[in-house]
Amino acid sequence: MPGNGSAKVISAELDSELVVKFCNQVDGRGFKKKRALAGAVELWLSLPPSLQAYVLSDECGEDVFADMMNYILNNQIDQIRERIGDRLAESRVHLQQVESIPTS
Repeated sequence: MPGNGSAKVISAELDSELVVKFCNQVDGRGFKKKRALAGAVELWLSLPPSLQAYVLSDECGEDVFADMMNYILNNQIDQIRERIGDRLAESRVHLQQVESIPTS
């Protein structure tokens, strides 16, 4: 993670159960809390606004990672369906043009 050598303190009151889970996991894996939190902030900043809003919404459950992946995949599937629909419509137009060509 890039840094310019300066640091600022950020704090927030969080649910105690969430903090305990975080501390247990970070400590259990041998990571530094500061680096894990910085990584989480970097991840947050890299998310598109729609995904940030989804993560904060009531739609997102406790398994945030799985819910984020489902959100991303569902959006990708919707985009693919849209492209397929556009191409299908183009193919139908082309087919109609071909069928309307007079044959001798």
